[in-house]
Amino acid sequence: MLGGYSHSLRNASAATKVLKEIFMKSRLILVLLAVFVVMSFLLTSCATTDYSDVNISPPFSKGVNLLEWFQTYRDNSLPDLNKYDEEDFACFKSMGIDVVRLTCGFEDVTDKPYGTGKIYEAVLEKLDQVCDWAEKYQIYLIIDNHNNHTVNVEGNESNYTLLRDHLSAIWVQLALRYKDRGEYIIYEIMNEPFCPDEKEWYKLQQDIIDVIRTYDKKHSIVVSATDCSGIDPLSKFKPYKDPNLIYTFHFYEPMIFTHQGATWIGEGFSETSGIPFPYDRSKMPKLSSSAKQNPWLVDMYNNYSQLGTEKYINSRIKKAANWAKKNKAKILCGEIGDKVWTDPVDRLAWIRTTVSALNNYGIPYCTWGIDGSDGLLNGDTGIEVFPDDIDKDALEAYGFTMPDEAIAAKCNASVKQFPQKPFLFYDGFAGKCVSMGTYGSVRSETSSDSHKECMAVSLPGANGNGWHLHIAKTLWNEVNKNKNALSISFSVKFTNANQFFSIGIMDNDGGEPALPWAVEYGLRASDYKLNEWINIEIPLSKLYEAGAWSGITQKWYSPEGKFDWSRIDGLRIVFNDYENAMSGDIYIDDVVIKMK
Repeated sequence: MLGGYSHSLRNASAATKVLKEIFMKSRLILVLLAVFVVMSFLLTSCATTDYSDVNISPPFSKGVNLLEWFQTYRDNSLPDLNKYDEEDFACFKSMGIDVVRLTCGFEDVTDKPYGTGKIYEAVLEKLDQVCDWAEKYQIYLIIDNHNNHTVNVEGNESNYTLLRDHLSAIWVQLALRYKDRGEYIIYEIMNEPFCPDEKEWYKLQQDIIDVIRTYDKKHSIVVSATDCSGIDPLSKFKPYKDPNLIYTFHFYEPMIFTHQGATWIGEGFSETSGIPFPYDRSKMPKLSSSAKQNPWLVDMYNNYSQLGTEKYINSRIKKAANWAKKNKAKILCGEIGDKVWTDPVDRLAWIRTTVSALNNYGIPYCTWGIDGSDGLLNGDTGIEVFPDDIDKDALEAYGFTMPDEAIAAKCNASVKQFPQKPFLFYDGFAGKCVSMGTYGSVRSETSSDSHKECMAVSLPGANGNGWHLHIAKTLWNEVNKNKNALSISFSVKFTNANQFFSIGIMDNDGGEPALPWAVEYGLRASDYKLNEWINIEIPLSKLYEAGAWSGITQKWYSPEGKFDWSRIDGLRIVFNDYENAMSGDIYIDDVVIKMK
């Protein structure tokens, strides 16, 4: 019995051992199975977030915004449509620019308020030319409806009816006009929509896509999320079903760096300077008392050690890229830039960091302007000229190359040929390399006579009425050298014998140390025939000093014989009528400076 019992124990022990081995093997299998499941989950998870094989790039890589060519900030005036020409497009091509975003202020150039009417034919004819040049040089052209936020007119941020009328009116015309153009023409519905109701904007933008597709089913359309084309609203944006869309965002982060010194962005920014990039605690300036009143600015300042870094910029660009890859959407950074007055080392560091991040994620971009406060030129005074005044360091930081010298030499021929050939200030539009400003009741006018577009002033109007034409410094240097041999020529039509005005040249305004002294010549309608165009030529030697009004000091200075031909800023025409002694309209056209 004991032996049998012992044998049974041995058998039980063996069985237990077998069961234990089976259990251990089963547990190992379970562990391996669990590892397999976890790994499978992780691999699947990675597969849904790793979009490295998804192409999010439109068929272009880098370009520029062309500013204030099809925009006007002057009431009742046409844009400076001679600002760029075909030679400039040839130059763009040689620089490696393969896309141009053309900012068009269509709401200011229609025959009804708020851009709800017919676009002026002169604007469309010039736009046709631009399309020709883009197609010739194989540069993609984004026609950007860069309106000034019609939704906000009259303080009504919910005026979607007015905004819809504007967008529909513009895009019906453009889609009909350009539907048969080649692939290089692209539409952008609206710049930086700032609509409080994201759902309303989403629906409205879809409706405008449908409007365009009624006439044009071929061309790509650039669309945007709200909050001024921000990354965060884009990251939550539901893509539309149309497969031929490009989704845009704008990038100026961190704003405390890119917009330091800006006068238009918010309280305290204009007094903020010296913000470094990347962040350097030892270089951080103190905020001004005005800046401290802006909570947004203060918050960025307090967190700048995180914001002012390459890591932060990369994380923001990555957020946009991940959204595009997840949704298999084409994406564009439609604007990047920082201010030309920023410390040059810091400015270039920000540009290189941002461009590198965009390139790493395959996102094409457009710099905010060739000229202007974020541009590629040496300054922002208004007298810099492309391509003569290119900032080579900024240009190359943005990824472009200096233009071919032979091609660049053909640009701005009218400036280079002066004084051997007359220089055009105005012929219905400001001349090449001319920027124009008006005030009072001075306006652009379209007439039925041979002059077609011209400048006009209605009297009695405002007490002060004027027209300034600013020009590149290189031209004024030639004026200074040849002043005794030059004259100003123009056409004028008076309509009442009581009319008068003065035409002349003024210095730049540097405040009391360098006042904007002027020399001028006065004309009275009573000396000429009325209601017909007359050609008048005035030698510069007949101009007499007329004192100075400084916008900086807001003071008038009587003549002191201090006009300085080496500080010339531009041509001015003044229709001052402080006693309301004049009535009727005066028309002026074909303003040139030439040899006698």
